Amino acid sequence: MGDRLVSHIFNYSSNIHLQRAIALYGLPAFVFLVVEFCKPDDLLQREQHWLNWLFALASRLRYNFSPTAGSMLGFKHSLESRALMSEVKKGALNNMYGETHSEETKALMSEAKKGDKHPHYGKEINPLGVCVYNHDGVLVQSFSSRATAAKWLGTSAMSVCRYVRSGKVFKGLYILKI
Repeated sequence: MGDRLVSHIFNYSSNIHLQRAIALYGLPAFVFLVVEFCKPDDLLQREQHWLNWLFALASRLRYNFSPTAGSMLGFKHSLESRALMSEVKKGALNNMYGETHSEETKALMSEAKKGDKHPHYGKEINPLGVCVYNHDGVLVQSFSSRATAAKWLGTSAMSVCRYVRSGKVFKGLYILKI
């Protein structure tokens, strides 16, 4: 929790709404506390429980913008933020502006992913389908694509990919496999 608190207060790419409120009212006006201790495997499920409670309150009473635990789903950057993010990647501000990889670098990148160095080497992969299992290994639902699995799970397709790769339990409920 300490790392999160420090990030929100001092990292200006973090929760700017909270930072402005702290600047306006002062840190002593806020209370930061642990509402529940839980096992690491239950963390996302319990966080979702508390987010559901929080998002039942009026928006003016909360500083959390994402209603989904472990996901940015439900959060939308403002037009101003999107324009700024786009601007900082344009032209000379882009770290590859005016650059191209040399043929030698391209060959090295290619070699680094060949054969048994490739992350999918020796794995049988269905690039589209996702199966959702419970803790007992029982198939709960099968999807023909990551996008449909993501919609059913209430998360993003990228999150589905990450959980498939990591083998971690999604929201304390499901194991995702391809």
